[in-house]
Amino acid sequence: MKFADAQSDNTKFVLEATNGGYFIKCAVANYQGKAQYLEVYSGYLTVYSKYDDSDASIYTFKLDNATGANGTITAPEGGNSGNSGNTGNTGNTGNSGETGTITGKLAASLDMMGTTNLVSRTTTQTVYKANNITYTNDKASSQTDNYDQKGTYAARAYQSSTIKIEYTGMVAIVFTLDDFTDGKYLTGFDGMEVAGATISRNGDKVTITFASATNVFQSAELLKQVRIETIEVYTAN
Repeated sequence: MKFADAQSDNTKFVLEATNGGYFIKCAVANYQGKAQYLEVYSGYLTVYSKYDDSDASIYTFKLDNATGANGTITAPEGGNSGNSGNTGNTGNTGNSGETGTITGKLAASLDMMGTTNLVSRTTTQTVYKANNITYTNDKASSQTDNYDQKGTYAARAYQSSTIKIEYTGMVAIVFTLDDFTDGKYLTGFDGMEVAGATISRNGDKVTITFASATNVFQSAELLKQVRIETIEVYTAN
């Protein structure tokens, strides 16, 4: 987080009233028509589409009086600052791995909705490419291609498929998955082990962090089908 000299669409936030407090909402910017909210994810502050209204812990912050290089921050007196008490809470991961921490910077992203960035699609392989990111999905035994990607659907990767991501100098990858129905297609990476990588999931976000920068990530076989909305790659600061 940093202080901005001037306000822009990405730095203007408003308070959205909720039961017992407020969400911190990006006033103008949205992603794929969804409003964006400030949250704690993988141990740092970021902005994503709201995942779960029933668990406000990752959207909850406690404001204390503080003095730093940018001046004094004073918490409101006598006001309801929300039902917090969970400063630094990384949220509920919903899987067996620890939530990864990204120490790099966002370098590029690949939109996997529809066919805009689709390079090729057959019954055995699907390739997407944009912004120097190449995604390759090799399907182990499927006899059908990803026919439902011709509209605005998320890219589909079947059970037992392997996924390869190529980008120079990656220190982390974040997949945003399509929940579809009741988390049906969110757990394909759960429990996966890949040498040199740590894989974890927080709701619909799968985070892969690397022990050292790499140009290629090759997954093990997926446990279940996943549907991918976006891929974000991070490089060293």
